[in-house]
Amino acid sequence: MIAAVLAWLRGRGRRREYWLGLMVAVALIAASYPAASPASELALWLAAFGLWLVLSLRRLRDIGWRTWLLLAPLAPLVVAVVLVITSDEDTLYLNFIAGLLMLCAGLVWAILLVVVGAWKSRHAGPPSAEQQAEVFG
Repeated sequence: MIAAVLAWLRGRGRRREYWLGLMVAVALIAASYPAASPASELALWLAAFGLWLVLSLRRLRDIGWRTWLLLAPLAPLVVAVVLVITSDEDTLYLNFIAGLLMLCAGLVWAILLVVVGAWKSRHAGPPSAEQQAEVFG
């Protein structure tokens, strides 16, 4: 069973699977707001993020892009966190720049989210003999 799950994780994700999974992730985030405790809210957010991560990795493989592109929104976030940590209360402009970087990270993430879902799948072609041997034993 673990081999089947790993094979699914290494596979390709179609547009319909991506968008349906994204709707489930949004529903998980929406369900986290009336959560009874911060722990349950965090659990729902982590479940939504994990679902989005897995579906996005599969979708990126399907469209033929590198999976490390999911790290693109993290670059401005890392710089923003460093700016906030190293600044004092007197350096208001650093906090403003950090806020702009967080906004940029959110925009990059939103654009990536839509582009990955809308991009046309690449044609895989017929499977090789080795790929058929892996599937059919």
